[in-house]
Amino acid sequence: MQPDNLEEALRQLRADPGDVSLAATIIDLSVAAKDGPAADAAVGAMRRALEAKSTVAPEEHYMMGTALNATARLAATDLSPEWADDTRCLRTEARTHLFRAAESLEPTLRAMAWTNLGHSLSSCARRTEAFECYVNAYLDGDGHPVGSGWMAVTLHDYDKLLDGGPPQNVITAHHLAKVTAKQIERVAEVAGGQVANKFLDLPTDLATEYRAQPPEDKKSYEWFIRTNRLHLALVVEGVAVGEWDHATLFPLEESGGSLTKGPPMIVAMSNIIKADYLLARRLAHEAFTDRREDAAGYSDTKDGARYGEEFAAHRLALRAAIDCLDRVASAANDYWQFGINPKYVKFNTVFRQSSQELWPPVHHQYREGNWALVALVDLADDMNAPESWIADNKTWRNLATHRFLRAVPGLSNPDLGPVTDLSLEDFERATLQSLTLAKSAYLALLEAVRYSSALERFESKGPGITWGSIRNNDEQ
Repeated sequence: MQPDNLEEALRQLRADPGDVSLAATIIDLSVAAKDGPAADAAVGAMRRALEAKSTVAPEEHYMMGTALNATARLAATDLSPEWADDTRCLRTEARTHLFRAAESLEPTLRAMAWTNLGHSLSSCARRTEAFECYVNAYLDGDGHPVGSGWMAVTLHDYDKLLDGGPPQNVITAHHLAKVTAKQIERVAEVAGGQVANKFLDLPTDLATEYRAQPPEDKKSYEWFIRTNRLHLALVVEGVAVGEWDHATLFPLEESGGSLTKGPPMIVAMSNIIKADYLLARRLAHEAFTDRREDAAGYSDTKDGARYGEEFAAHRLALRAAIDCLDRVASAANDYWQFGINPKYVKFNTVFRQSSQELWPPVHHQYREGNWALVALVDLADDMNAPESWIADNKTWRNLATHRFLRAVPGLSNPDLGPVTDLSLEDFERATLQSLTLAKSAYLALLEAVRYSSALERFESKGPGITWGSIRNNDEQ
């Protein structure tokens, strides 16, 4: 039986520093007592205990991940952009453990790991990725209501942020709240009464307006987009296919614009990024679904490696998706004037100086509450951390750009020099993750620029211009 007194628990941990469950109990007691040093001691003990193990169980990854998240939250009285910067290493480590816990064979543990990973991302305004985590919590947890409940909360919060977003967001949120309410006892069992009550307070009166998406052909482009959630919108349930990718920078407020100059260059940049993303997505669909019979035209290398246009499409889709991230970095460098030579701009390093301090324009946006830019920086930091849950993306970038990638049956072998072997499964996983990250980065860039532009107009003494949708202007 675990102690319910923090001082006694710490005494026991000093006697048995390898007790991971005891350390997790200390984290809970530390949060209740707002005792940061005690939490730090428990995290240190857990870290040493797990490092000493040859194999770490999923439930231990989960305990470590939740402990690190709790410790990060104890580091400040409120969640501010400065807090996000100060705790970035803790949160990246937490996410890595939670991501590994989500590989568990036990549905409830998977659901809770995805949920807490979503909470960690949401704390830094990475709403798109957080929502995907809640979707995974629902699906991987065999329809777990904790996942559907947090999906509903996220949609409501997003609607408030947009001051009235797409009506389908609200309708879907009401539907998800109704789904959750039917299993509220299950929520209370794993997440506690406070979370259950939060979900019960969600409105459901528009749930009857929800219309489930009709099933598409599993080889169709629409099925590929919706199943892998590669649309440029938070949700597409009940939304016409032609409206899945309407995300743009408009409306955009600008202080220094003029009707003769036209919209600022960032609009052109965002259009190019969007077009590149959509093409990368279509290439990926072709790679995943088209089975081309041209392998006979290539020399047999006697090692089982596979060649042909199908695998070339995989390579091009992967590179195109990764290029989208670097284009986001180039747009940020130009718009916020970091002053980096464009030749050296990379997404995972663009927001920080060599000292790892944020560039002064980023600091300014942080002070002004530009949480969308916080989300972009946080995503880049996650990618740049060596042991991060998405650090593979940096490896794939280097492989796709500087190596010869080929598909092989069985396991990947990345250590062959200039020629690198990836299994077809790793090819697909790399491409999907790169597309997902590019989608998140693009949507965050749009939000960050809109916020920054409105702030600049507010701080300017002169009149400004609000650039509206060209398509809507044509319709009026």
